[in-house]
Amino acid sequence: MLVDQLPLGWIDDNEEDRFRLEIGDLVNLLSRQLGNRWRFNQLSKKIELDGKPIPVFELENLYCHLSQRGFTISKEKAIDAAKAAAMAHSFHPVVEYLDRVASDENIVPAELDQLGSLFWDTQDPLYDAMIRKTVIGAVKRAYEPGCMFRTCLVFKGGQDIGKSTSIRVLASPAWLTDTAQDKHEDFLLAIHGCWIYELAELDSITSKKEAGALKNDLSSPKDDIRVPYGRAHDTFARQSIFAGTSNRDDFLRDETGASRFWVVELPHNADDGFVIDLDRLRANRDAIWKSAVLAYRDGEEPRLSQEHQAESNRRNLGFELKHPWEDYLADWLHNLLPHIKEFTAEEALNMSGALGSAYDMGWGHPYPALPYKDSVEVGKILRRLGCTQDKHPRRRTILGQSKRRRWWHPPDTSGTGQ
Repeated sequence: MLVDQLPLGWIDDNEEDRFRLEIGDLVNLLSRQLGNRWRFNQLSKKIELDGKPIPVFELENLYCHLSQRGFTISKEKAIDAAKAAAMAHSFHPVVEYLDRVASDENIVPAELDQLGSLFWDTQDPLYDAMIRKTVIGAVKRAYEPGCMFRTCLVFKGGQDIGKSTSIRVLASPAWLTDTAQDKHEDFLLAIHGCWIYELAELDSITSKKEAGALKNDLSSPKDDIRVPYGRAHDTFARQSIFAGTSNRDDFLRDETGASRFWVVELPHNADDGFVIDLDRLRANRDAIWKSAVLAYRDGEEPRLSQEHQAESNRRNLGFELKHPWEDYLADWLHNLLPHIKEFTAEEALNMSGALGSAYDMGWGHPYPALPYKDSVEVGKILRRLGCTQDKHPRRRTILGQSKRRRWWHPPDTSGTGQ
């Protein structure tokens, strides 16, 4: 117990008169007796003694234990003094670790542009780039809390191949949180107490509302939280990043936030005994983080190139929940080629049978205008299927009627563009 490390404060031998402490007295006493054994962990935001966190209840009862040893001080003053003494020896365990591995000449930096290939058995330059930028983003968040990093690396693959464990190995168990929080306030507190927060529940997000909330959480660089030993909420810059795992093909629910996710498809199959080599990853963990620190110090930003981000966005279309209209429209477009070069959203939705049964009045006939929501939805599907839409309205005469529309065009299968 903390007070066992402190001297007695009785003024008389009968242990009746106590020595009155002011805040400064207790700060000096703790500093003199404990030195840097009594420290404040900037990651967990907890006070530690010899590397072990001090429970909140022990700090709240500090004034009681001091009274038993011959001192008198109020509860609030005792807590304030304990915090002040610890903060004089503040440290950040992740920053200390990164500084150490970066300066260790015995550690050979890993090949930063081949991390996916070397440790997750992928053979795709985009996946290598995603993992590279993620570890640099984690380093930057440690050194520059609140810096811009709004993306989440997602390992997608079968069960029992080591997806979550590989994230834990990379972060270290002490600096990773993967426990889902029921209350949003607890969720915010959790992400401010770790270096990497694993979104292991990505598969359970079933509504656009939940997906939209997650998008906002990914985007925020700071939060108002009440930390351990705190009496009120305060604003803290984020020092953590997100990583996720998924077994499903349709885990993205909000297309407006899909660009936030960098999805790495893993080739492993537990049934065949092909899993992530966690021992190899563990053995090279220091080398990976050293290479990330060096890249950060060279000024590399944790952002994909425009080409890589565009390709990531395109691939993410395949991880979105398929709309019931999509198969109808895909079949209709397949049968349509090469007979027609442009059409309207109303024609596509009615003639494909997506609305329940094919309502075919022929090309150019005035189908009922779509509600705005349906028009937006069919547009998303057509783009996902490779269709393009005119940037500006054009006027055409069909069946003797002049129509001014932004016409849709089927996918170009010639390879030459339209």
